[in-house]
Amino acid sequence: MRCETELLTDDLQIGTRDDGFIYCQMKRTVVLTNQRTSDLAAALDQFVCQYLERKHVAHGPQPWDRPMNQERDRLVLVTSTASSAKTVVHLNRALDKLRAVPAGLSLGAAMLNKREAKALEVVRTIIERCWIAKAGSPPTDTDTAEFLALVRIEDVEVEKNRLGQRGPVDLLAANVVAARCDAGTAWSVLVDKLGSLTATRAGADLMGLRRILHEKGIRLRTVGHQRDAIKALESLTQETLKRLAVHASIRFRGTELRAQRACSGAIRQAAESGTVVVIGEPGAGKSGVLHTLAESLLGQGRDVVYVDAEDLPDTDKIVDVLEAWDGRNTAFVIVDSLDAVRSTDASRRVRRIISDVASRAGRWRVVAAVRRFDLGNSVELQALFAGEPPSSF
Repeated sequence: MRCETELLTDDLQIGTRDDGFIYCQMKRTVVLTNQRTSDLAAALDQFVCQYLERKHVAHGPQPWDRPMNQERDRLVLVTSTASSAKTVVHLNRALDKLRAVPAGLSLGAAMLNKREAKALEVVRTIIERCWIAKAGSPPTDTDTAEFLALVRIEDVEVEKNRLGQRGPVDLLAANVVAARCDAGTAWSVLVDKLGSLTATRAGADLMGLRRILHEKGIRLRTVGHQRDAIKALESLTQETLKRLAVHASIRFRGTELRAQRACSGAIRQAAESGTVVVIGEPGAGKSGVLHTLAESLLGQGRDVVYVDAEDLPDTDKIVDVLEAWDGRNTAFVIVDSLDAVRSTDASRRVRRIISDVASRAGRWRVVAAVRRFDLGNSVELQALFAGEPPSSF
């Protein structure tokens, strides 16, 4: 989510899990009129310019540098409940009916009543005027239909002490907070945060917003399917601990002995602040160090995912699961034996997952182990773990 962006539709941009984007323009009140100076005309002009600018854009450096997609993207005019019912109700109904018209039929095939038809006429007049100014010619029926398929109008009330405030509070109570009594506090925290993001033209992701609520002592729900995925990662961690325990100790005359490695403390300290790679020759004790680290962290109640690289879940959604795994403390993804992954596709997948966790997953840190030879001969791994090691090692 980004506030006050550099885009033509600039008030708010929201990224979705389906790699789509919602572009929002905010207007306190909107009246159904095609006057050039109206808020409705101003918002639609920004929508048209945004749409046409993206229409012929090749994919660029940012994920939104592409043509807009009717399935994934939206252009949303957000207004308050004080706006004209003719604008919100009748126009939304007209747009819904337009989207239901089968492909190949004209816009006139939509079964609109008089109020809906009037609302659509006003909007089409504005769109045609903006389209001509931007493209030099009026839109075809197909152009208009494709553009309007992206457009939505939402009336909400987000200001404090307004009657409509119950809407978002109820949504938070039903879907976000664990205790219904925390919904009002959560809403106030989010409103204050969004105000500061707008003032600084900044942004935040889902993980960051959840973390802010956690810091205020507000317990949050975990979505059902993510809860199951978190439990699966916890089970995988316990299985890995048992299976790799042999690397953490040796038995001598019936007694279990554990090696005390001077590097362990430095690795733990470095992992608290960023991605760390543990390197060494075969048999040097890398797996033992990682096992001891995982065991120690879990013993202190920290959240840990501990796996062999070959056992990393075969999905790109693991980062989504980690983002939904709430907690106040730094958490760790510990990956052993990167060098054991030999196939090109598997290596690429493991590197992508580690990169995504390191860059996206907020409180999560990556600690991995690899042979010195493999790191020295892999440009990709060197780029993934670029940086200075702890000074003592």
